[in-house]
Amino acid sequence: MPPSVSTVHQHTLVNGLRVVIAPVAASPLVGLNLRLEVGSRHEQVGQHGYAHLFEHLMFSGTRSVPNGAHMAAIQTVGGNVNASTSTDSTNFNHVVGHEDYTAVLALEAERLKHLADALDDAGVGREIEVVSNERFEQEGRPFGDVNELVASLLYPAPHPYAHLPLAPLGDVRAASRDSVVAFFTTHYVPSRAAIAIVGSVDPEAALGAVDHYLSGFSPGPDPCGQEHVEETPSPGGDTPVRAERSGVWGPRLFIGLSIPPAGTLGHERTKLLAQLLAGGHDGLLIGALGRDRKLVSDVNIRFMSQARHAALCVVELVALPGADLADLESAYAEAVASIDLTRLRPQALERLLGLYRSAWLCNRDRVGGHANDLSFAVLFQDGPWAPDTMYDAMLRTTLADLTEALGCFRLGGDCAVVRYRHADR
Repeated sequence: MPPSVSTVHQHTLVNGLRVVIAPVAASPLVGLNLRLEVGSRHEQVGQHGYAHLFEHLMFSGTRSVPNGAHMAAIQTVGGNVNASTSTDSTNFNHVVGHEDYTAVLALEAERLKHLADALDDAGVGREIEVVSNERFEQEGRPFGDVNELVASLLYPAPHPYAHLPLAPLGDVRAASRDSVVAFFTTHYVPSRAAIAIVGSVDPEAALGAVDHYLSGFSPGPDPCGQEHVEETPSPGGDTPVRAERSGVWGPRLFIGLSIPPAGTLGHERTKLLAQLLAGGHDGLLIGALGRDRKLVSDVNIRFMSQARHAALCVVELVALPGADLADLESAYAEAVASIDLTRLRPQALERLLGLYRSAWLCNRDRVGGHANDLSFAVLFQDGPWAPDTMYDAMLRTTLADLTEALGCFRLGGDCAVVRYRHADR
């Protein structure tokens, strides 16, 4: 069984590093998630893309652990490692056998302590090329610029959410060793970090190991208010802000919506509602805009995970050939306004909550997934008990709650609409 709140241990080292340990005696594995509160919103002018660049540089090696050796050491013992960067944080996730978790702590300590000294122009340049290729791949994908465009429309610069982690390459390609080292020493510090350990560990021994390897760092500079993101007026007033694009793909209509921040009950209920709106052939929007109006062939909804301010949701309407995108926008607004969730059969909500329960428990049963949730909860929610509290509240969700969440999908001043047309039309 997954650990309960009562078996989760938390501690803060003298340097500010927050530690969460959740023992799972039955698991042969241990998940470790190191999360630092540094994402694209912490990048100053001239630094766009640095947070994502450093996700890569963290694997570029030190004098004691050469380039590639960190990942090779984990894979040699049958473990796995991955990392990701969001607007608000960067996290490094390891899953290894219980006998190897202290080696992961040693590797993390090595790069946090010695990476800056080992960085050189050649190493920085190598990772810049890797990040550049990721950016080129994104730009080459159909509608690859949509998320970035929506963010810039809803949160115009200088709002810190105006750009995303995989930013245009101008700043990254101009980066020098000195500029990236300055970014590292500012943000990769214990006072901006949390580590979660989940699996077959003794809590006292695990805390002792964390203290041994990770306490010998200074807390780092004061974040200077960067934990707070100022509210901004709706860029469109009472109506959506709009943009048009043309290309070889299309026609498509993308609707960017401002929704409650990640880690809140409102955010989770909005995601739950999205399954009703666009979940397979039975989705309410598929029915209204596809089967009834013959305007779309598909509807997709995706979410971004901004946690310090309103998050973003993007509704993608795949228009049928010949559909007018202005008419489709109006039809979408009418469809959302006409949805009456109180008319749903009780079994529909029961099925929805059953799917949520299954997905949540599957993630909780994975030590890596649970460690990821705990590190996020410590930095962005009310502590390590937040995932359990959220789970209990979600299972009590009513149709009235989902009706409230439906308001997020209505068109208004906190929305952005992007119309993609065929280039020859």
